[in-house]
Amino acid sequence: MRIVGLTGGIASGKSTVAKMFEDQHIDVIDADFVYKELSKVGGLLYNDIVSRFGSDILLPNKEIHFALLGKKAFADPALLKELGEMTHPVVRKAVIRKIEEYRQLGKPIVIVSVPLLYESGFDSFCDVVIVVYSTLSTQVSRLMNRDFINRSFALQKIGSQWPLKKKSKLADFVIDNSYTIEQTRVQTNQIINQLRG
Repeated sequence: MRIVGLTGGIASGKSTVAKMFEDQHIDVIDADFVYKELSKVGGLLYNDIVSRFGSDILLPNKEIHFALLGKKAFADPALLKELGEMTHPVVRKAVIRKIEEYRQLGKPIVIVSVPLLYESGFDSFCDVVIVVYSTLSTQVSRLMNRDFINRSFALQKIGSQWPLKKKSKLADFVIDNSYTIEQTRVQTNQIINQLRG
């Protein structure tokens, strides 16, 4: 089984590309989804996050309000680092367990979508890495529109990750998602054909 890492920057279009893989019947493990599942009430991460960040990050139903958590964490680099150290090992373990399930099922390819793939060292688990690239200005405008945040907060969030140019140099494949959705689909399908051999 080939483990294919999929990463990019915030709002570079990683989720769009992941969906294109799913459309071609290739399984995708989304580390963000795993993280949010583990952070639900009763989940492995819930108590640790709430005790560290306070009950003011909770919704009325006691679930974590991720936008509020993000606002708190991104406001303080030390807190952001702490959140990563608290969550990454738990998420990593759950993702590896999921990879093994797919291996048992005899899947030829599995995509592992991890925002901080290089930053967290997850690339060491991957046979191949794909980076979804887009220009900084595209990232900023997408992020402002998606999260309803101002430019300086968008730049702060983007700046918390490795630059996309650095990630692109390390990748086996780069998908440039700065243009149309069709152009992105063509690039993704070319990679799928190569992965399938």
